[in-house]
Amino acid sequence: MLNSAGTDPAKALKNKGFLGSRQIHDTTPTEQSVLAALAFYHNSKTGRCDPSRTTIGEMTHFGKSSVRRALDTLKEKNYISWISGGKGKRNESDSNKYTLYPKCGS
Repeated sequence: MLNSAGTDPAKALKNKGFLGSRQIHDTTPTEQSVLAALAFYHNSKTGRCDPSRTTIGEMTHFGKSSVRRALDTLKEKNYISWISGGKGKRNESDSNKYTLYPKCGS
């Protein structure tokens, strides 16, 4: 399934070395797109992955509230975790330091 950016999130995640044999059938297309965006920004050398929600939204073509819901759900499903980062325009956290869990749940 292609996301709104015209890419296949599952393929993008596998190409970046995430998921292993883990299936992402328990996620929505929005969650898959957000997860693929996080994988895109993940630096395998440093382990850093810290795009802002605004950046994730721009990449996936989803609004901030959709991105926020997807991130919350991905965290609940143990695909990701994060440490809160900097503040956005409305003094709310917009940037986090994400950790992706590539092979858990396989």
